[in-house]
Amino acid sequence: MSKLKQLNIMAMSGEPARLHAAFLTATTGAASGRRVCIFFTSEAVRLLVKGEWENMSASDTGSGADLDKRLGEMSVPDGSMLMDAISAMNVRLIACEISLKSAGIQPEALDRWPLIELGSAADFLDQGTGGDYLSF
Repeated sequence: MSKLKQLNIMAMSGEPARLHAAFLTATTGAASGRRVCIFFTSEAVRLLVKGEWENMSASDTGSGADLDKRLGEMSVPDGSMLMDAISAMNVRLIACEISLKSAGIQPEALDRWPLIELGSAADFLDQGTGGDYLSF
């Protein structure tokens, strides 16, 4: 039986639909037995702030709250459900310190603090050696 590679996801976008896809990929990977790490950088770090999922939006898909409503109507797990699943499945979460600083976000404002580690792109790349990488 082959050993499953770690799944490393770089979440960069502030668009709810792209972040939902990243979360769905992360939960699927973790459920299949892979170790999973998500590195939040650029606009995606805003998602980690309490209450921001509902406020994040994109011109073509609407807000996180709008997306959750549409997904709920189709019996598809919404962003909040997937974030809870990610926490329960021991997915490693790393927030880019530089992106947090440039956005003016203090670590204490992060929603799932202290489960979220602070780190750099180098930390993300070092921990995922030999694994698969995806970006959203």
